[in-house]
Amino acid sequence: MVDWNKVVTNMGCGMDPMSAYNRAEREEHRKRMERLRGAKPERRGGR
Repeated sequence: MVDWNKVVTNMGCGMDPMSAYNRAEREEHRKRMERLRGAKPERRGGR
């Protein structure tokens, strides 16, 4: 579930709705993955 407050905040920063939505969704996904993996730090690079 996307945090709509974050979307609105991003739109307030002058982003268009789609990129604001994508950004919020990406942050949510990252948080969920971190919770899934536990405390293991994320490796940089690669998708």
